[in-house]
Amino acid sequence: TNPQSCCLPTTPCQGHSVVAQIGTGTGVTPPASPTLYPTIYGHYSNSVRHQFLYLHSELLAQIGSGGSIDSISFYISQITTPNDTMQNFEIKMGCTQETALNNWQPNLVTVFSPKNVPVGNTVGWKVSKLDFPYDWDGTSNLVVDICSNNATGSALNNKMQMTPTTFNSVYYSYGNTNQCGVTGTPQQTRNTYRPN
Repeated sequence: TNPQSCCLPTTPCQGHSVVAQIGTGTGVTPPASPTLYPTIYGHYSNSVRHQFLYLHSELLAQIGSGGSIDSISFYISQITTPNDTMQNFEIKMGCTQETALNNWQPNLVTVFSPKNVPVGNTVGWKVSKLDFPYDWDGTSNLVVDICSNNATGSALNNKMQMTPTTFNSVYYSYGNTNQCGVTGTPQQTRNTYRPN
């Protein structure tokens, strides 16, 4: 069934499952030094927060209608720090009418509770099974917020496969203080290098 609103569902989704890939580019992010961002699987800085924007037209082209999201995956293209662990790794989701990210999007809900997530030592898709599936209404744009907060930094960032977008699809900040929930820091920035 097509959800009527964006929210955590109160009843299980009925219907068939669809696996969709948004972005088929073969570029990497960060494109230069592994001390840079965006990448959700690296903590050269102790803490990093990203928001990714997916337009409803992109989602509909792959999925066909609204539905319940129960997992999300990103492609790791280069392991720079083998067997690293992202501590306090949390995923939030929410809907928006914004068509580009120029500031933090508010009113998101936690779909993957904070926990330590091992990165491993192999390239490929890294799957996060959501603790709380999220209903997407099929008409709104979708924001995915991913934050981690490690006790220490200086580990070189693992690189991710990405597809450039024509709009600001990535908004992020990083630092040695906790970035999760912060609304603005000196390192706050945006770009178009959205991970696949």
